[in-house]
Amino acid sequence: MKQHGNTISESHRSSMLDFYIVQRTLGSGSTAKVKLVQDPFSNAFYAAKVIKLLPQFSPYYYRSLLLSEVACLRKITHKNVIRIFSYRELGSYTSKSKGLYKCMYLILEYCPYGDLFSLVEKNGNLNEEISLLFFRQIIDALEMCNKSGFSHGDLKPENILIGEDHGIKIIDFALCHKLTQQGYKCTGTSQYLPPECRLKQKIDAVKSDIFVTGIVLFIMYVGCPPFQSADLDDTLYSLIMTGKSEQFWRFFEKRRPGKIFSQEFKSLVEGMLEFDPNTRMSYEQIKENSWFQQTINEELVVQLISQKIQ
Repeated sequence: MKQHGNTISESHRSSMLDFYIVQRTLGSGSTAKVKLVQDPFSNAFYAAKVIKLLPQFSPYYYRSLLLSEVACLRKITHKNVIRIFSYRELGSYTSKSKGLYKCMYLILEYCPYGDLFSLVEKNGNLNEEISLLFFRQIIDALEMCNKSGFSHGDLKPENILIGEDHGIKIIDFALCHKLTQQGYKCTGTSQYLPPECRLKQKIDAVKSDIFVTGIVLFIMYVGCPPFQSADLDDTLYSLIMTGKSEQFWRFFEKRRPGKIFSQEFKSLVEGMLEFDPNTRMSYEQIKENSWFQQTINEELVVQLISQKIQ
């Protein structure tokens, strides 16, 4: 945990989350804001996911989101999944500008190097070795989620952080789904939804996560999404669906001159973005792919990552 120079005496000048000193906002979503907070007693820094209790929403709605994420994170222990330290169902946020309000919050591991989306945006795209290392970590973490009885439900580059060890950390499990629970409903961001969600078909939560991970891999390596929506109305996705993948890849070869798309990489992406979830790649098949299995110098790759996040 990175340490900074603030002290307990500074707390009277800062916004407060119960006894935590609020440093700044790290990010925000539809239901929560993430704040960098400091424990004034240990000086340790954490990320606090703060859910403001608004009167137009039932407190049970907020509580279900909070406890769903808590249950998931407490069950999953993995180096590439964000750690949870504590939570409160009713806390107080004292804002310097807006006064006091009630909230719920999670105290999470702080990742100092931002999210994957920002890293790709800053660098245009990532090279093959970095993309592969991050991809392996994502697959490993999602497999552990499944073994722990959950699917993620809202994977995207914004929900993947870069930790202190320069490895990825998957965050935001508010929409996670228990695999033993019947009637899985589509969750997540529209651009990342698999085709079965748009067609309102029966959903395989694991295969849904795999589809989204295929999009994330493409974004890392190419620097843009492979399509806007996974349906026949989308020109690029329809090329994959109708067996015209050569045209699909030619489009991106022109858009990214100098980028090499090996046959192994193409088959991996196409297998993960398969229209039919029954024939879509499984985690086992992904790990058997030649692109996934290629040898890389991880120590050197971590050094490259370190240079890119400066």
